[in-house]
Amino acid sequence: MKLRLLSFFPVIALVLGFSAAALQAATAKSYPVNLSTPWKVGEKFGERRTASADMQMVMNVEAAGQPPRPMQQQQQKQSVHLDADAEVLAVFPNGGLQKVALTLRKFTGAADAKPEADLLPAGTKVVVEKNGKDKSYTVDGKPAAAELVQFLKLAVDLDDPAHTDQEVLGPKAAVAVGDAWPVNGTLMAESLKEDFGDSVTCTGSLKLDGIKGSGASQVAAVSGTFKFDHLQLPIPSFVVKTAEGQAELSGNLPASHSGVETRSLKLAIKLAGEAPGPNGAKLSLDMTGTQENWTEITYR
Repeated sequence: MKLRLLSFFPVIALVLGFSAAALQAATAKSYPVNLSTPWKVGEKFGERRTASADMQMVMNVEAAGQPPRPMQQQQQKQSVHLDADAEVLAVFPNGGLQKVALTLRKFTGAADAKPEADLLPAGTKVVVEKNGKDKSYTVDGKPAAAELVQFLKLAVDLDDPAHTDQEVLGPKAAVAVGDAWPVNGTLMAESLKEDFGDSVTCTGSLKLDGIKGSGASQVAAVSGTFKFDHLQLPIPSFVVKTAEGQAELSGNLPASHSGVETRSLKLAIKLAGEAPGPNGAKLSLDMTGTQENWTEITYR
């Protein structure tokens, strides 16, 4: 499952928020932690999401014996608020969400310096489908306009057909409250290579912060931090000098599709590179990106 920062910054999206006051006291008892209950066609749920993304790029030219001179500067900002009723239309063989229909109650957004405004009216039906690496978006049966797709990418997630969240992020066995486990960095890196190149590496862990309920009604509070290294710049002519990213995750995970699930994410990425410039000069490029989102899913 991915979240994208504007058009090319990805991150794993699983992750989730929980009220610590509701947790049971830690014990030595071990609990299974379920990160990916298979979806079924026809399942319905409510979804609310608040998300924002900010990407900045600064390019300087450095001639011999002269201080760096700004050549290009760009900033892109987006934010969305989504409130919708959803129905599962198709699933992948691994049970991941492949196609979903959203009936909007509210869908607002803002870009750059513009104020937040309605993007689509209440009652609009949006269908999002994933086929291979591509996603399609329709609005009341018609292809979504390009400017609207950028907001929908920030507002709607679908799953990975190759690997479940349990395989990538889950523990291999039951864990006690307070225990941590490493994520599968190899599988995580595979999901990022399309955007960050073959050299990307991933490390990180999740921790079981607490448990509420039991059996199918169990809710696990989970938090963790991931690091991404050896990222490649999206501009091939530039050689990477530094590249790093970090995601902070927290939230609650129902053991089944029941009750309420919440998810939160904070992501920060920094990239710097150099390339030959005109007349023997050198070009330097600095890129920074941040993304935050909060999602609440109410199962029905």
